[in-house]
Formats: sequence, C-alpha cells, structure tokens
Amino acid sequence: NGATSASLQPSPSPSASLIREAQTAASTGTSSQIFATRRAPPPSVLTTAVQIASREGVGGFYKGLAPAIARSSLYGGVRLGLYGPLRDAMANANNHS
Repeated sequence: NGATSASLQPSPSPSASLIREAQTAASTGTSSQIFATRRAPPPSVLTTAVQIASREGVGGFYKGLAPAIARSSLYGGVRLGLYGPLRDAMANANNHS
C-alpha cells in the first residue's frame, strides 16, 4: 500500500528542510524578496535628538524630568529614612539569636 509506506518514512530533519528552502530561494530568486522585507536599522541618537528638537523644541528633552526627580526624591528619602530603623532592627535580631 502506497499510503502505508509513505507514512513510515521518517520526516526530514529541520536542517535539511532549511537547506532545501535556501536552495529553492536561491534558484527562484526569492532571496532578494526575503532581504527586501528586512527592517531598516533604528535611528541614531543624533537623528532622534534632531527629530525631538524639530517637533517639540528644546523643552521636549525635559519632558518627564519632573516626575523622574519626584520619584528619585521619594526613593532616596524612603531609603535614607528606613536605613537607621532597619539597621537597628537587624542588629537587635542578631543579638537575640
């Protein structure tokens, strides 16, 4: 039976199928289509800076600065405020054990 013999044949390995696809692409000219669909590289830092300056002005570089300063102040204050009590609590825990 032809269907039985076909189902008993091992499936090709992934590397063999990749090689076959590459050979097919090279022979049919589809490799140029594959390369044409690649994304352009991301813009450089300088290009991005010029875009921000032209769209939003110099103030665009400072958007988000106030929330960042507030967050940093809050985190710094909490860390400094809790350092002493946590240090003492850990020292007491080590002395009692």
